[in-house]
Amino acid sequence: MQAHTLPQIARELCCSGTAPRPVLRRTVMLAGLGNYIHPTTRHSIGQFVLAPLIARAEVHDRNVRAHIASIMARRRPEDGLPSFPLPDPAEPQPFRMVRAAKGWLARVTTLVDTMPNKGMVQYPKGAFPPQRFPLVMLDMIFYIPKALMNVNGGGLAAAMTQYPTLDIPRDVLLLHDEMERAFGKVSIKWDGSAAGHNGVRSVQNMLKSRGLEESVARVRLGIGRPPDGESVSSYVLESMPDAWLDACMRMHEDDGVGRRTWDTVVAWCLETTPREAVAAR
Repeated sequence: MQAHTLPQIARELCCSGTAPRPVLRRTVMLAGLGNYIHPTTRHSIGQFVLAPLIARAEVHDRNVRAHIASIMARRRPEDGLPSFPLPDPAEPQPFRMVRAAKGWLARVTTLVDTMPNKGMVQYPKGAFPPQRFPLVMLDMIFYIPKALMNVNGGGLAAAMTQYPTLDIPRDVLLLHDEMERAFGKVSIKWDGSAAGHNGVRSVQNMLKSRGLEESVARVRLGIGRPPDGESVSSYVLESMPDAWLDACMRMHEDDGVGRRTWDTVVAWCLETTPREAVAAR
């Protein structure tokens, strides 16, 4: 699997060192469920989308940092506006096999802005509370277990030991196929049963066996149901059509599954990040 890295000069230009609002840092793990030996089948769509998400995260980080740098460059000392430290992004790590994690791990840092769109929130001049809308620096860990779908939970258990500071399961997001939704539909499920999905069930059983909360959030990627006369097992283990693969790779078009998945992942990250932690730092 190929790494997606920024040229060093672009990395330097985008790192301004300061930000107009507080920066909260958080680590999350995105685990793609599937069969690693069949990476392009419908059943493994949750793993297939991870590489495009890594590329998107790097581009997103570069764009947000460039925007912040332009804001800070326009400031004048006499304005008396507050500034906050902005850490540099960590060097991205491409997918690599880690024996202790029983699978492949990758890592990338991306900066996400919690500021709502202009006009959605208004404050009197001079009364804007910067702590309410922090920047969130996400250290995103991507994981593909070297295990079949039915035992993905065992792989995830091994991967979790590599990151002992993770709050399990709050900091973990699963990505998997969903037959009850047509291809192109992307949705999040915050908790609840596995709904017949063996990979999710495997993860939930693993969490339960460790005395952890079984409810784990997951992104459901629609693959639709098999046509009449075709078995479920045959359908999910078929290779995705080329048009599906292309849609999973598209990160900039609104109709791309990749773009919808990215938006859903970011929404989950922000929803589960405690904003009050910023003021306490």
